[in-house]
Amino acid sequence: MDVEPCRRTLRSGFTLIELLVTIAVVAILASIAVPSFQGVIRSNRAASEVNQVLSLLTIARSEAIKRNTNVSLCPTPNGEKCDLDQPWADGIMVFVDTDRSGQREDVSEEVVRTVLPLSRVSKITPSENLKNSFTYDALGRGTDNDVRNVGLGLSSFLVEPVSGTTEYSRKLSINAAGRASIRK
Repeated sequence: MDVEPCRRTLRSGFTLIELLVTIAVVAILASIAVPSFQGVIRSNRAASEVNQVLSLLTIARSEAIKRNTNVSLCPTPNGEKCDLDQPWADGIMVFVDTDRSGQREDVSEEVVRTVLPLSRVSKITPSENLKNSFTYDALGRGTDNDVRNVGLGLSSFLVEPVSGTTEYSRKLSINAAGRASIRK
């Protein structure tokens, strides 16, 4: 007598209950992770923006030393001339400042680098003495309209995310020797 063994069919997959529990766990984890991830994004945006300003200052300083002349930074709307009423975040121009005015008034003053617009996600606020421009001399020292402020380390840029919180702000300070550094 032949007895055929009982065959069980194994079904692979998930039950509806298992799927609903998994979705609920993922939703809870996502609701915890998303707010903290937004803080990371804001922090990285502020760090990126302040690093971009730092790189422009570093380029200006190295060009001033290399060319043995003044090199200035100023806010610019178009990369051709300085605009004192324009926010620094809308654009920054680095140029060889042969007439030492802090403003590019002549096309003979060579533009070294221009970044337009610098930021759409951060607000860049210069210290009072940097409202118009900032200049490095041939020795790489910073000068501005009030040279006493540079020596006191009062030249700085504050970079804040547009979100309104100052928690992720970064401050870029320029010391008397012309070296720029970033602080939280």
